[in-house]
Amino acid sequence: MNSDVWQIFSHQPYSPRLAANRAQAYESSTTLGGTKMKRAIAFLAAAAVAVSVPMTAYAANDGKNRRITVENLSSQSIYYLYASPQTSSDWEEDLLGSGTIPSGSNKVANIDNGTNECIYDLKVKMADGKEYIQWKVNVCAVSTWTIGDSGNSIR
Repeated sequence: MNSDVWQIFSHQPYSPRLAANRAQAYESSTTLGGTKMKRAIAFLAAAAVAVSVPMTAYAANDGKNRRITVENLSSQSIYYLYASPQTSSDWEEDLLGSGTIPSGSNKVANIDNGTNECIYDLKVKMADGKEYIQWKVNVCAVSTWTIGDSGNSIR
């Protein structure tokens, strides 16, 4: 090739040997970088899965059923569902995550957080912002929490 050809961005004359060295360096850096990137993506994906695993992985070892069916008979969707042990001073995380319980449907919620506790405070927040709270519910004995427009009940 003509030695008067200038390389892009370098202001140096074209050199086949320099071009070959740069190509080889680029290829090895992208291959190595690609491997590192794949490992980083795999690590981040594994971390995301670990974080999104439901809390049922921490089930109590006493064999008691802590599942409650939340029955929505109201005209509003339920946007949030909280269950906190009576010993907690704060509401725990939203058990519905990004989901809802539409009007006229129900959802089974696993209240088990691995502490062997049975007495929980339950709270739902409706689409219109209205909240229903049941205090001191024995989730080891109760099987259904019904939410309606005029109130809520446990059975």
